[in-house]
Amino acid sequence: MANIFRSREVSSLAIAALLDKPDRNEIAVDAKYIGFTIPNQFVVGYGLDVGEMYRNLPFIAVPQAPENLFKIDGASVSLQYLPFSMFVLLQPGTHTG
Repeated sequence: MANIFRSREVSSLAIAALLDKPDRNEIAVDAKYIGFTIPNQFVVGYGLDVGEMYRNLPFIAVPQAPENLFKIDGASVSLQYLPFSMFVLLQPGTHTG
């Protein structure tokens, strides 16, 4: 996407990210502003969701057992609600903001 803006000859361009998972980067991204660098874990909350659930959490959390988010019954897969006690508050490793 940054290349699209550059092709339009913008006067400046800066990329910002709330979370950065360096272990998941498939290409180099030159983000100027990074809130937190986190490990490669599935996270929810603060706008991040799974199946439109958990996005309203006022924090970012890691499910203790992400495999329990889904209920598999034969050929069908559905989301199931986990209580908040099944989440661990994310403790970012590095704050670069």
